[in-house]
Amino acid sequence: MKTCSNCHASIEDNLNFCPACGAAQAPAQRQYQQPQQPPQYQQPPQYGQTPPPQYGQQTPPQYGQTPPQYGQQTPPPPQGDAFTQFTNTKDTTFEYDPADIEQNKLLAALSYIGILFLVPLFAASGSKFARFHANQGLLLCIGWVALAIVSFIVNLIFGLISLTFIATLVNWLLRIALIGAAIFGFVNAYQGKAKELPLIGSLKLIK
Repeated sequence: MKTCSNCHASIEDNLNFCPACGAAQAPAQRQYQQPQQPPQYQQPPQYGQTPPPQYGQQTPPQYGQTPPQYGQQTPPPPQGDAFTQFTNTKDTTFEYDPADIEQNKLLAALSYIGILFLVPLFAASGSKFARFHANQGLLLCIGWVALAIVSFIVNLIFGLISLTFIATLVNWLLRIALIGAAIFGFVNAYQGKAKELPLIGSLKLIK
């Protein structure tokens, strides 16, 4: 409804003259409505491009990420040859404080030289890293003592027969294995790693 400009009577919008006074009326103005814009087209990602993450999704890790920090577990290394798999023992370096490792890695390396495993055990008794390698050194020391006892018994029993050569060969192979394990542990301790020795490293005599 609109109002007459002369007598102010109510007039319908489609009438151009007032039915009360006959005065001509101006046509009603229509409000201009802005046309709606069509939705914008989003171009799909090209080949080789990673689409942007949606809400609630995590961005996948990219190449060249920083290595895990203290307290984060190290991912397992890739598989290699038989020797690599044999020496690829459990690595628990992430469980130890970097400051503790840096301060006591030299003492920890002494654990693999005979009975010198007692040095880090008493000199750095509060170091978790040093006690780990002292335990490894103790296991090696027990291995040397066991080998000496078994060698003595074998030589005592088979000393007069032809099996002496076989017993000597096995004895030297075991000695070489223990020496290799000692070098393996010494290098890991000196480099600040807490890797278990092959076969015997999982045994915990010193906690």
